[in-house]
Amino acid sequence: MTLLSADLRARDIIQALRSGTVPRVGLREIAVGCDKIIGELHTQLDYVSQDRSEIKFIQGGYGAGKTFICSLFRQIALESKFCATTVVVSPDIPLGQQHKIYAAIVDGLRTPEKHQSCAFSDIMEYWLWRMHKRIEKIEGLRYSSENPNPQLIESVCHAIATDLGHFHVDGSFISAIQGYYRSRADQNPTLAQSALSWLFGLSDSVPSEKKNKLGLKGDIRPNMGFSYLRGLLKLIQDLGYSGLVIVIDEVETIMRLPHAKQRQEALETIRIIVDEAGQNNFPRCLFLITGTDRFFQDERYGLPSYEALRDRIDFPTLTSDFGTPLKQPLYVVQPLREGQLLEVASRVRDIHALAYNWEPEDRIAKEDIQRYATVVSSNFGGSIEQIPRGFLRGFIHLCDLLQENEELTIDDVLGDPRSLTEQVHEVESRGMRS
Repeated sequence: MTLLSADLRARDIIQALRSGTVPRVGLREIAVGCDKIIGELHTQLDYVSQDRSEIKFIQGGYGAGKTFICSLFRQIALESKFCATTVVVSPDIPLGQQHKIYAAIVDGLRTPEKHQSCAFSDIMEYWLWRMHKRIEKIEGLRYSSENPNPQLIESVCHAIATDLGHFHVDGSFISAIQGYYRSRADQNPTLAQSALSWLFGLSDSVPSEKKNKLGLKGDIRPNMGFSYLRGLLKLIQDLGYSGLVIVIDEVETIMRLPHAKQRQEALETIRIIVDEAGQNNFPRCLFLITGTDRFFQDERYGLPSYEALRDRIDFPTLTSDFGTPLKQPLYVVQPLREGQLLEVASRVRDIHALAYNWEPEDRIAKEDIQRYATVVSSNFGGSIEQIPRGFLRGFIHLCDLLQENEELTIDDVLGDPRSLTEQVHEVESRGMRS
């Protein structure tokens, strides 16, 4: 993992915020108001690391911080020796088809050692290498490129089937791993690549003749995805990782599916995850599923439209004075209050200054941040709490102007706030369309 210099890291944070997205690094530096839920999720890591499985739903409106919380927690999970992955539900990754969800889980897989790109191949290679060395030692056999030793290869393949079979992994997953191992041992990279494509969930890209050579038939069926996931969890566990965190983001996409059957299939997938996790059938796995308020409340298109799922997630309402316990399956994210947003802006100002080498307090005092908030709120109903992304993007625009133009003062910019409010309007209108 490449270590970033402080200024480059700061620039990455600002560039992400400037684009209206959650930064990939430095989330702790701008995290405000989410200590309790992050602390509760951290306790869940300890729980699932003991061969348990868990699921948590994160509900919140646009800009409330759902994705930020999940991204921060994902970073914490990687630092705690967990693997992590994020699946963004979309028309190309429909929640109703398990095999496509599995493919997205694999594609997004990251490890503590490999944050930037897919780590599945690394995990599988290392798992097979350890299996190979173990069988070599047990049977007193040796492998070399000149003498592949068929007996050793068959012994390793038998051990693969035994280990994964005890974990209730689908037979085609086992066959694909065996085929990959045999192809590598036989120095057949083309066939090995076909086996790898199958394990990535891309069975439809594997030619029929390659499937036949690998002992595979047809394609991965839509309902096989979670059996494949159990295979992945077995590899992760055997390599000494604490477990896997799976973030499933933007499930409200389900509501835009044109047919009721498609929506029911997607909600049924969530129901299966809830039930399987409740039975600890995904050992060492924590699911975080995020959705908008409307998704969790709409009785026609949202989660309440599927009674079996609604009954599993609803929590008893005792009194609103005490709020919702963090240990309940559903956590409702509250938008940042004005004081919290001002604190975030102050931190962003300092990060911007580090990124672009300027003195922040000389150009933007804390009272100037309050003045900026007043300007913005006057154009949005007197409140900045409902427009956090636009508020921050406009603030970065202000920082950019002052850093690039030494002759400008904060009074010059706030005296003609049109460009700032246009930035805010742009971000918020795009969010309403998404």
